[in-house]
Amino acid sequence: MNQMRSALEHAVFAEVVQLTGRELTQEEAQAIEMPVKTDENTLAERFKHRRRRTLPVLQASGDIGRRIAALQPYDVDDQQSHPLKVLAEYTNHSKHRMPAVAAVRLGTIVPDYVVPGLLIVGEYEDDSPLGVGDVLASVPAGVPVPMSIWPKVGIRRPHTGEWMVLMQELGQLETWIRTEALPQIITGSCDVELIPPQLDISGGYPTSAEAGAIPAVERHQLRLMGQGLRDDLPGVFEQKLPEVPRETVDAFVAGLSDDAAIELMNRYMRVRENRGKSNAIAYLRRLISADEQ
Repeated sequence: MNQMRSALEHAVFAEVVQLTGRELTQEEAQAIEMPVKTDENTLAERFKHRRRRTLPVLQASGDIGRRIAALQPYDVDDQQSHPLKVLAEYTNHSKHRMPAVAAVRLGTIVPDYVVPGLLIVGEYEDDSPLGVGDVLASVPAGVPVPMSIWPKVGIRRPHTGEWMVLMQELGQLETWIRTEALPQIITGSCDVELIPPQLDISGGYPTSAEAGAIPAVERHQLRLMGQGLRDDLPGVFEQKLPEVPRETVDAFVAGLSDDAAIELMNRYMRVRENRGKSNAIAYLRRLISADEQ
């Protein structure tokens, strides 16, 4: 969170220096920040502060002043959920009091199949993160039921108390900064070529062509999916191809990248749906045989 806000303030500082055409005094430099105001008059008064009077670009009518104003939350219906407001609350809370509160919560539980007597706990109440010893599901003694348990790592917004999914919260803030805030500060418009999500903005580059196009939240999801499939695939091979030695399966699965594991499972499901179980099993057999060769 702090790095996101720092990126905005560094962009404001760089643009003020460029448009002013000179180095800033220490007092002027210390006055550069990304304010968050809920009404236009309050923001205008802030621009009149004595530290900013020597910087016309930072006045309400200046180029940077207008760009900052365009990003403020006072023109939206839900000011508390505006990305700039949310980001400011997180960083202010961390700076002046304590880090944001995060906790593991229960997302959902999906059994592979249903048996008589299976009981699954429902959604936890908003203020009840998971605790050690909590019962998530129960079945009659001696009845094995494989199931997928999806945790939900949440973060609590300091100003509203709402629990948000951590990666979604970070992803939404990152997207807003990359696609709206930085373009607005730097160019005065969002109608420009967007900054790629895998670009290290701590340095300068002549072109962004080499940057990756997958945001961090999506890369995180792919890593989780890939690791989850590598954990599950040995069981799939053991069930469908019991004649293949386990060490052969383990070596094959361990060599799969995240993308390869996801593609394998997606294709297996497509083959099974379109061409039947026997063809799906034959597909797995070809894969493991090709790997052995």
